[in-house]
Amino acid sequence: MGGRMAPDRIVAAPPSYAPAARNPIPGAVPRGLDALPEHRRLLLVWRYALTFDQAGLDAWVRESSVYACPVRSGGSVAPRAIAGDDGRFHLWDEGRMVCGHRPVRARQDAPWKHEQHICWWTDGTCYRVHPPPGSEGRRRSLAWKVRPVGEPVDAALVPPQRRCPARCLVVWPMWLGGAGARGRARRALAEEFGPGCAACGGPGEFVDHDPFTGLVRGLLCCHCNAWIDECPHVAGCVWAGYLDHPPAVRLGLVYPDMGKCYAKTVERAQRAGWDPGLFAAVRARRLDAPCGG
Repeated sequence: MGGRMAPDRIVAAPPSYAPAARNPIPGAVPRGLDALPEHRRLLLVWRYALTFDQAGLDAWVRESSVYACPVRSGGSVAPRAIAGDDGRFHLWDEGRMVCGHRPVRARQDAPWKHEQHICWWTDGTCYRVHPPPGSEGRRRSLAWKVRPVGEPVDAALVPPQRRCPARCLVVWPMWLGGAGARGRARRALAEEFGPGCAACGGPGEFVDHDPFTGLVRGLLCCHCNAWIDECPHVAGCVWAGYLDHPPAVRLGLVYPDMGKCYAKTVERAQRAGWDPGLFAAVRARRLDAPCGG
């Protein structure tokens, strides 16, 4: 595969992808890093360069390849939202604030209780959502009460920063606003492919892009956008199919601020001890390749 990783990298699977928490694929044969297409190998290198050494990354791919990726079902979408007295908008369905809860026999004007659970890890210089192997992260739970204010509105018109952060089974629809480049790209993708996540079918929230070419790959939900690049499968997985044949590449849309994104990729490679020329070479080959993936 070329390149190198510093010898002090940890050889262990990150807690977020621990095989014990995943479903085994019947009859699956373990496949290592070299079985994956070049751009996906290097993407995993970039993602875990500060966690694994090369042997550790290959071992993680082999171990993970016999387990199904944690693709979620899309979930139902709430079409309406209502402002709350906490300054945010909340999902609203038939008189219920579905992102919160309250006793069944509560008074009509009783507030809706909301909860949010936060996990993070820090070494004092950087922050990560999931702790490195062998380390313990920090957790904090927040709870607050909200009363609705005003009349329900179209949930798709509520900007992401104004949306309630509490997680629930009902999800927010894709945001249709935004005058910037991302907003225009999001609307173009929704018009061409529909507003759903290109991987799981849930509401599309994020404009996903190829980190080497900058070409937009498609719309993804929050969960798929966070984890899809970690797919260790050669085939037989919806995430692998999306990564190898991204639906939106044929449109030729370029991700906004791609220059800054690629600069961060090169910087991370240098910090991890990898030759940035590896990434540049893959970038050149990807740009010269047909738009199929």
